[in-house]
Order: sequence, then structure tokens, then C-alpha cells
Amino acid sequence: MLPDLHKLKEESQKRIEDNLSLELRFDDGTKQKILELYNAKFSDYPASLQDGLIKINNKHGQTAYLPFNWFIRIKQCKPLIEGLSVYGSYVDQLRSILADKTLRALPKVEWLSSAEIPPDEKHALQDFIDRTFSEKTDRERFNLFIDGRSWLEIKKPADNSLSGKKLNRSSSDFIASCITNQCKLINDTAGKLEHFIKLYLAVPDLRDIIDDVPEMTASDEVESKVSMKVTINHTKKKDFLNTSLNKIVYGAPGTGKSYSIKNGLDENNLIRTVFHPDTQYSDFVGSLKPIMLDEFVGYEFRPGPFTEAIIKAINKPSHSISLIIEEINRASAAAVFGEIFQLLDRGNDGHSEYSIDVSDPDLLAYLNSKTYGYFKDGKLFIPSNLALLATMNSSDQAVMPMDTAFKRRWEFSYLKIDYANASEGELNIPVSSIDNHSTLTIKWSTFAQVINEQLSLENVPEDRLLGHRFLNENELEKDPEGSLKGKLFMYLWDDVLRHGQHSTVFKEDVELNDGETTRLNTFGHLVNAFEKGKAVFNDTVEQRLLDVHNQSQAK
Repeated sequence: MLPDLHKLKEESQKRIEDNLSLELRFDDGTKQKILELYNAKFSDYPASLQDGLIKINNKHGQTAYLPFNWFIRIKQCKPLIEGLSVYGSYVDQLRSILADKTLRALPKVEWLSSAEIPPDEKHALQDFIDRTFSEKTDRERFNLFIDGRSWLEIKKPADNSLSGKKLNRSSSDFIASCITNQCKLINDTAGKLEHFIKLYLAVPDLRDIIDDVPEMTASDEVESKVSMKVTINHTKKKDFLNTSLNKIVYGAPGTGKSYSIKNGLDENNLIRTVFHPDTQYSDFVGSLKPIMLDEFVGYEFRPGPFTEAIIKAINKPSHSISLIIEEINRASAAAVFGEIFQLLDRGNDGHSEYSIDVSDPDLLAYLNSKTYGYFKDGKLFIPSNLALLATMNSSDQAVMPMDTAFKRRWEFSYLKIDYANASEGELNIPVSSIDNHSTLTIKWSTFAQVINEQLSLENVPEDRLLGHRFLNENELEKDPEGSLKGKLFMYLWDDVLRHGQHSTVFKEDVELNDGETTRLNTFGHLVNAFEKGKAVFNDTVEQRLLDVHNQSQAK
């Protein structure tokens, strides 16, 4: 059903009248993002930032200024803009039916009786309405749209002329002229408001930004960079989206831990970091760092990924935000989290059950400057729309142990080895001359399963086995032999079988072409023998590979 433009117009007018003093507060990063979206959409109008404006230039060197706070009016008129855009799609169809002269006359009060519109054009328009809209209400509403009084103002009562641009213009043009009048904008550059409206309609990212930017009343005086004399309409805790989760995914290398975490998540709402042995609290949360100010050295707070995630979650309360921590146990996790360790306990509402007093004044100032004073009480918490997702491989040699108190605050999810979802590809495996075979071509999934079964017989833990995606499709397609010797052999030799267990999988000695036998004492010996096309796997593994190969050939 077509939207009721008269109702949408009245609602927009009321929202504007009731909130004339409201403004949107954009931080520098948000302004830069909007500028990038603008330049991508309007490449013919080179734009730059200037104070609270986007400055644009046309091909004639003329300049216009688009205030960011026009977006508060666009936001207040959002339902009307979206409603008019529905009608605009039907106007686009009329362009092939009606003459341009007729479209220049529309909308027109009491258009059916207007002498400006030829009878055949009236008939064509009425026929279009009757054919297009089966519901009586829709036909009446489209007639009112063509009449114009449902969404425009009477400019001259004497002749019933309407304010706003005509239907021969683009949809964004006549929508923009309607909104300009609704907002009562008296501005030399109001003609470019349609650029912002086009962006708002066409770019979902921009709509998300505008919907989430904090609203506040205007203020003549700013007390400081952080504390401003404004009334901010902060989102209440109960109104945050609840997607709270503290989750660690673990499993054998190559089981797809990183993929499973990010799969299905919006990249625009992800913040990702990787822990390593030197990662500290100051890296994760942030700290004061030196910067050059002309020829002088100054200091400013540089946020870490945790702080960035908190800010994004506070400023986008209706979105699910995720902080992804890869290899969380490569650093001392409890030390890296420091005092924010307390925030990991979540209440029933998804927010941190216990908030903490922010002890670092620079961190607190930065948080408030980016969230318009949301943490002005000095209390920090993890909001319910922020999920903490991490990966870890407990078999890695460089891992740090996690204490029980830290682990208790996380949900653990184990990823099993799933051969059905293994990487597609094949390996050429040299074997001894059994049944006239010298090389076997075998699927990666089958090879991994045979090796894992052999390792399991020697009580090798499951998290040290070969994940089904230990070698990926790209490696198996471009250089399977190189990946086998350079990646898989090294993992087995140096990590899994490093404590005198090499013979679990590999031969102890190999006969070379000259009749000499060489022992596989080192990784170098292993690689050298493999490169010469020699069978390097022990008899048990080799026989199992041959059995599987013969079974597949028999099918």
C-alpha cells in the first residue's frame, strides 16, 4: 500500500517543531567517513572538510557548503523521505508515458480540471493510475500526490501554485525541495541538500551512521573538550541491543577457528586484534604516546582495540559489535586485560555486571570525547551489544597458561576436525615400490585422516592433529608439494613429533639412488629425500595410504 504522505508530512513537521534545538554531534572520524561516502557518490563535486561543513566545488569553480547538521532534519524527515521515494519510483515510469511539458506542470492542484494539462495527457495519467494500482486507497493517494497538496505547501493562494520542484526533475530533486520547505531552510546552498538526501537513500552505511550519532541541544558555551554544556539524549542501558557474549573458540590448527568466528558478521562492525608474547595492557586498552606538534613533542591518548570497540558499541547501540582477539593465549591474557578483567562478568541484561572506576584520566577523557560524555560518571562497563570473541590453539609452543578465574568468565567452544569440510585438493605422495606404485595421488582429506589416525595411535592429543583446513585450497592448487614439505612436514617434525617420535610417521632411513642409505636424523634430511622423490613415510602410514587408494579405485 502506498504511504499516506499527508500523515507523514504532519509527523515530520511535528518532530521538527518539537526538536528545533536538536543537533547531531559528529566526531572527526565520522565526518571523515561521511566525506569519503560523499566523494564516492559525487565524484564530479570535489569535496573537503571545513569546520562543521562539507565544502564542494563544481566544474565552474563555484563553491557550496553543506552543513553536517542538515542531517538532523533529514533524520527527522526520514519517514517522509522514504515515502516520497516510493512515489518517485512510479514517477520514473511516467517519464515514458507523459510529455515533458506535462511533467513540468505537475504536481498540480486539481490537475484533472487544469487547462495546463492536455486532455490526452490527463487520460494517459488516469489510465496509468487505474492500471497500476488495484486498491482504491492507493489510487486516491497517488491522485493526491499528483495534486501536490498532500506533501507540498501552497505558495500563492491566488492561483493555487505549489512550492517545490516539478516532476520533470529527478526524484531526489523534488524530494529535496519538499524537505527543504519542511525544514524551513533559508540557505544559499540549500539547492545541494539533494546530495545529502541521495546519500541517505542510497548508502546504508550512511543511514546507520546518522541513526546512531548522538543527538543533543545546541549550546553557546563549551566548558572543555570533554565536558560540554549540552543535554545529551544518551541511549539508556535497557535500550541497547543484547548480543553479549564472551567466547573462546579452540581446536587443532587448521579447523577454521578464525573463519567460524567472523562468519556471518558485518565487517563494518568488527574490530580485530592479535595477541603476541609482548602484548600489554597499554596495547589493548591504550595509553599516552608522543606526537610531533610542529617542532615540539607533545602527547596524546592512542586507543587500543578494546577502547575502540567500547566507543563503537556505545555510539551504535542498535548494532551488534564484535571485538575479535586472535591467539588470545599467546600473551598473558589476565595481565593484558588488567582491571577490565572485572568487566567480563555479564548480567542478565548483557551489560557488565560490575562496572569499574576508570583509574586512567587520559582514558576517561578520551572515552568521553568520543561518546559525548557517556562515561562522565567515571564508571566503565562493557555494553550488551559488544561481543568478545577469541581464538586459541592450546597446542602451540608459545602459549601462555590461563588462570581459572579468567577462563571462568568465558564460554569455550571446541571445533572438531571435520573431514567432510576439508580443503579441496590432492597431494602426490612418493611410496615404496609396492604393487608397482611409485607415487600415489590422494585427496588431502584422506591424507590428513590417515596421518591423524596414526598420530592418535601414539596418544598424540587431538588439538595437535592436522585440522581439515591445515592446507587451504590455494596452497593445494598452486604448490601442493611445496606446502607439504615446507608447512606440514615442519609442523609434524618440529611441533608434534619433536620429542623423539619422528618414526611415528616418517621412515628412520631412506635408500638413495646410488644404493646408499641415509638416516632421516634432521628435518633437512627429510626434505632432501622428499625432493628426490623418495618415500619418506613409514611402512604403516604408507600401507594405509595404499589401502585407501586401492579402495577408492575399486569403487
